[in-house]
Amino acid sequence: MSRYSLAFIAAPLLLPESIRVAKLYLEFQDWSAVRSHVHTTNFLQARRVKTGQRLYQEIASRLKTCGEGELGLLVTGTPGDQQHLLWAAVCRRYALVGDFALEAVAEPFSRFKTILNHEDFYVFLNHKTPWHQELATIRPSTEAKVRQVLFKMLREAGLLGESDRLQAAILSPALLGVLPREDLRFFPLV
Repeated sequence: MSRYSLAFIAAPLLLPESIRVAKLYLEFQDWSAVRSHVHTTNFLQARRVKTGQRLYQEIASRLKTCGEGELGLLVTGTPGDQQHLLWAAVCRRYALVGDFALEAVAEPFSRFKTILNHEDFYVFLNHKTPWHQELATIRPSTEAKVRQVLFKMLREAGLLGESDRLQAAILSPALLGVLPREDLRFFPLV
């Protein structure tokens, strides 16, 4: 079993930035050209060069999991489509996020559990630790950061509302037309 990467804690969903980078990719059709343009023009308007490079690397790693149709919908779709596409991309890119989406969000929601609390996160982590020994060695501050970013991404994706109430994903026909069927497992659906 591969190790969980926690690199996603560096940035939440990054919706506006991801849309801009996707638009650039659709124009250039070449990730190397996109990277070069982003770095030479400070496209992401970062204060420091290294920050811009890290942001681009994170965004590109997520967007590279998307097909051409998904990237097109990310640029032209509704805000809901955009949020859901990015959530699916993060779930694909990071196994921990995908597993959490399935086991702590979608499956409990299908059993009418509508509140996601901090305890659910820690139960999930404890359940995964025997199979992912890297989780046994992370510091409490890192655990808290992982939880914080996960919950923030869920909010930004429109899947977690006030009082940590899970919200059903309403997936548009356009989104269902481009999203791989297996990615439906990442969403709380009715």
